[in-house]
Amino acid sequence: MKLEKLSGVIAGLLIGLGCMSPAFAQVTLEVDMDPITPGVQSTWSAFGPVTATVMMTVGPAGVSSYFVSALFDNTELTLVGAPASTELLPAGFTFNLTAGVASESQILGQVYTFEAGTFGLGPVSTGPFSIGTINFTVTSIVDDAVPDITLGFYNVGTDGVFDNAGNPVAPTFVAASVAPEPSAAALLAGGMLALWMVQRVRHGRAA
Repeated sequence: MKLEKLSGVIAGLLIGLGCMSPAFAQVTLEVDMDPITPGVQSTWSAFGPVTATVMMTVGPAGVSSYFVSALFDNTELTLVGAPASTELLPAGFTFNLTAGVASESQILGQVYTFEAGTFGLGPVSTGPFSIGTINFTVTSIVDDAVPDITLGFYNVGTDGVFDNAGNPVAPTFVAASVAPEPSAAALLAGGMLALWMVQRVRHGRAA
């Protein structure tokens, strides 16, 4: 397959699915599968370790506190570590209510809850910034066009996002799916194999 066609296939594997929120929404949350370029969704190498970085973008109304959970496809992803997730305290927030997330479950495919807050005014018109990470191993690949990690208010009675006036905010959640992507090593091996084949052909012609 030519490199141009291969690039097109890789690009086609990137699936971004979002739940559109009302026009007054002030927050965007997303799952970033590439920690090298925060805030940019990308695919990741199949059958190996992957870190999902939970990102937040804040609008002009600001955010004084947030409580967000994640669901994942436990037939394709396996949590790595105990805990597998890391809850962060982004700039502009003064406390986490708990040390780390409340719960993780491989059986249920859930991570509850990433949270932080401040007694004053939180961040305004900023982002994307990381509110946490989840470590996985990709154990299976199913091309079902369904996001493998999704964010939402899944921890009923706890989850929600509140602006600097204390009003609940309806954020936009964007999910990125784990999809096969040739790793740098695979590309290098492929290039070396192609070079070897070219040399064999040239050698055969010379003979």
